[in-house]
Amino acid sequence: MLKPNFFKIKLTLLSPVHIGSGEEYELTNYVIDSIVKDGKKTYKLFEFDEEKFFEALSVQEQKNFLDIIKTNDLRRVYKFIGNHKEIAKKVSYNQISVLSEFAKEYLNKVGEFVQLEGKQKRGVINELTIAKTYKDINTFKPIIPGSSIKGAISTAMQEYIYKNQGKVIWEDKFKNRNMSKNIFRFLQVSDTAILRQGINIGYAVNRERFEEDNGALSTRVEYINPTSEFIVNLKLETSELFQTDISKEVLIKSINNHYKPIFDSLFDENEYIKKVLSQNFLKYENLKLKDNQFLLRVGKHSGARAVTIDGLRKIKIKISGGGQRRKPNKWETLDEETTVWLRGFKNNSTSNMLPFGWVLCEILEDVKNIDKIIENFIVKNTNLKEIALSDLKAYLFSNFDNIKDEVIEELETLYDIDNFGYIEELLIKYFSNDNSNDNVLKLGGLLE
Repeated sequence: MLKPNFFKIKLTLLSPVHIGSGEEYELTNYVIDSIVKDGKKTYKLFEFDEEKFFEALSVQEQKNFLDIIKTNDLRRVYKFIGNHKEIAKKVSYNQISVLSEFAKEYLNKVGEFVQLEGKQKRGVINELTIAKTYKDINTFKPIIPGSSIKGAISTAMQEYIYKNQGKVIWEDKFKNRNMSKNIFRFLQVSDTAILRQGINIGYAVNRERFEEDNGALSTRVEYINPTSEFIVNLKLETSELFQTDISKEVLIKSINNHYKPIFDSLFDENEYIKKVLSQNFLKYENLKLKDNQFLLRVGKHSGARAVTIDGLRKIKIKISGGGQRRKPNKWETLDEETTVWLRGFKNNSTSNMLPFGWVLCEILEDVKNIDKIIENFIVKNTNLKEIALSDLKAYLFSNFDNIKDEVIEELETLYDIDNFGYIEELLIKYFSNDNSNDNVLKLGGLLE
């Protein structure tokens, strides 16, 4: 018999997270410019729609732009956009903070771009193409999709079963071609709801783990900032997984057994990585997890160990080959990766770097639904008991300003969360009688 287990989890990012979306910022749909506020200069990327940009041009400018496009000369196209960047900024629909070093690189390379030819030109285009992180298609705000969290949990649980029940059972539960026997079909993970978040654009730099290097490989990525917070709902409808009902304790143990050793290895004195990490991350060196907490690693640049099972790992490492002379590639197979991708302030950073993908997860105390919270509020306010239940929502909505603070305070106490602006917005929708509203459904998913 299936017995559902529900978990509401608060996610706090300990390091940058980049969830690949397959989309990119390209030279023809963004500009970067400085903004001065309170005497402080920062940089923003302004993403714009090419059609909106064209429509905002004067008639003569439109004619000039079309003539340039017909030449298929990307240098002239971008020079035109750069000369009209104020229009691009005005019609932009998305603005992203950019690390100052990347903004300076952009401004320098754009100036060089119009002078280059052939392969050199293509190199600059590649260097100024930025991988987008996954976003909600309606709000353009970055989220962590449930599939990323489910995949990370799946890896950890597979390792737990492999080590505790053996390879035969592991293959039967997870590798069976008959999907009806794959126990993870019962796992449901929602996309995240945002509590607070920020995004930035900077560098992903590849570094050797066991020796000092100059970080020859780097890419430009958009990422969710550390300290961003999300809420996610997890539902597991199976009692087969561990041949017993899965408990919160088993869930946490299996995940931490997989991810915590990888996390701790970042602080190993025998690894070069510790020498280049930011103090903002080194403070987690002796991280002690509470009974209701676990670590996950999600997104791109998580590293091979995070996405493979200890005991079954066969990580292919290139040891030579390629280059200008196209020598044959030579490989060796190891049980761990020898390099790691780190967020850097520069494309050749040697300090103040951060690993990608680390998320601290906290299973919150059970609260069945918003109705229970409202019921508790009513119990404490005896004058509300006389109102018919059918009229209660309308009454609460009409008196929302007087009661919202107390309701939200109770939510904050139950969830130990500081920022409830998002919840407040959903509460307003909840108290209205428009039960078809998407926000009402989202509130039910968030708090049930």
